[in-house]
Amino acid sequence: MEAIKNALDFSDSPRLDRTVAMLVLAMFIVFPFFPHSAFAMATMIQFFMFALYGMGWNTIGGYGG
Repeated sequence: MEAIKNALDFSDSPRLDRTVAMLVLAMFIVFPFFPHSAFAMATMIQFFMFALYGMGWNTIGGYGG
């Protein structure tokens, strides 16, 4: 629980980092309520899934050498 609390603690980060993080979070929350088309929604979901896969691959590659 302490690790999660430390990961979400932005008190020591610059104001710009917090602002960007809040804007991105707001975009993630608002985007599903404005579906321009099914294609746009599917494309965004695929984009974020591949971004997640890439982060996982980067993590595994970092630990694996």
